[in-house]
Parts: sequence; C-alpha cells; structure tokens
Amino acid sequence: MKSGTSKVLGVLVVLFLCYGGIQWFASSKHLCQITFVPIGNFPSTSLQALASYYEQTLGLHIDVRPAIPFEESMMNRSRGQLIGEELVNGMKTGYPTQAQDRSVMMMGFTRSDMYIRHKNWQFAFAHREDGRFAAISTARMDPVSFELPPNDGVLVRRLLKMTSKQIGLYFYELPERQEKSSVLYSPILGVDDLDEVSMDFDTIDRGRIEQTAKRCSSSWVQYFLPFMAK
Repeated sequence: MKSGTSKVLGVLVVLFLCYGGIQWFASSKHLCQITFVPIGNFPSTSLQALASYYEQTLGLHIDVRPAIPFEESMMNRSRGQLIGEELVNGMKTGYPTQAQDRSVMMMGFTRSDMYIRHKNWQFAFAHREDGRFAAISTARMDPVSFELPPNDGVLVRRLLKMTSKQIGLYFYELPERQEKSSVLYSPILGVDDLDEVSMDFDTIDRGRIEQTAKRCSSSWVQYFLPFMAK
C-alpha cells in the first residue's frame, strides 16, 4: 500500500511539472546567485577584487561578467548624467539569460555620475529595481570629484559599503536600518553619511543572513526526490 502511494505521488509530481510547475517554481525562486557587470570603462579588476572580498567574508560566489558598452540611451545629455533605469536595461539586454533567471541578482557598476529618472534627486549612489537589479555609481564616491587629492582607500571603502547595502537589501532581503552600526543604514544623503556608516553588517544583520542563506541550500527537488525514487 505504501509503495502504491509513493508511485501515485511520483506520477502527480511529473504531471505537476508538465502542467506549469516549472514556471511556478521559476517565478518563486529566492535569489541564490549574484552577477557583477562593469559598464563602460569600469575596471573588471575592481569587481574581481570585490567578488573575492564577498567570497571570503560571506561565502558568496559572484560571477563577474565582461563589460557591457556604454550606450547613448543610458545618458541624459542635458543633465550630464547616466540614467539608473537605463543602466539596468543595458544589463538586461547585454545578459538576457541572467536577466531572465529569477534566482540571479544583477549589479552594474559605472564610474560616471548617475541619477534616477523617477526620483527628484540631484544624483544617486545606487539604483534598485524589480527586487534583483541594481546599478552603482562611484562618481561621487571619488574624492577627486570634490577637487580633493586621489584616495583609493576612501573610494574602495565607500564602494564596499554601497555594494554591501544592495546585497543586504535584495539578496538577503534584509530591512533598512536606522542604526549606523549597520551597513544597511538609510537614508544615505551624501558622502558624509556614507563615511559614518559601518563597513559591515552588524550582529542583527548577521543573524538574519544565516537564516536566509539556508534557503539556497535546499530546493523543491530535494523535497520531492524521495517520493520519485520509491
């Protein structure tokens, strides 16, 4: 009797997959992969270093793709700034496979100044949309932009903070924080706020990250496999 029940369950699983089950799971996947995309002349070596940092600190394997070219559609010439939404569109066009995979978070990086079309802001360090796309601009993180001497250490720290924030908010689905002990602090209105924020996730964030990370190690296949094997 038990064997017969298992066979019935196995048949139901097959039917479920054939009639839309795959599409359902694809639309409900949690983010389990991150892809970095340099835009224009953003150095890939910098993203490789970022990827190594997150592998060492969070155990993340981040895929660094070749750069996508700058497109005129990304620029608002009257403002002299790139458009955050168009940078995301460029990533989607450049890497359609990753863009269509709902388990992948895509992050684009540019050296140029950026704004967000639907925000009444002068500029933006980062733009996020659709729960898994982000674009980051380092233009106003660079001391040179404020007629100060070059300082790679300051630039790297600011970039790390802003990148970690996007990963925390989207990949780990963590809430924004009001404590500057967390890299998820919001709002960040300028470099002064960015410099005061912690470089890392705090203990509260870390506890939540541990819970989220477990979801990527399990899958629906592992759940149904015992029934299908019997």
